[in-house]
Amino acid sequence: QGIANLSTDLVVTYVGNRDDRQFTNSAPFVAAVTLPAYTLLDLSGAYTLPRHAPGTRTTLTLRVANLADTKYQSVVGYKSPGRVILGGVKVSY
Repeated sequence: QGIANLSTDLVVTYVGNRDDRQFTNSAPFVAAVTLPAYTLLDLSGAYTLPRHAPGTRTTLTLRVANLADTKYQSVVGYKSPGRVILGGVKVSY
């Protein structure tokens, strides 16, 4: 019963090189830049606990975004989040 109550999901997101503009306070005030490619891994899982009462279902959830803690920029000059871990409990009646 244990593994049947477990679901997992792995998402791989690849973003290739892309052009952007970097704005500055001095002439010429804008410069063309190319941001490097990056790959993100997101892992999530859910485990439904065995039922203790009829009609009640409890599920434990866990999600890890940016599993490898990849350093990247989606917009030049702005940091993107590192690894994020989220956990939760869902109770259904």
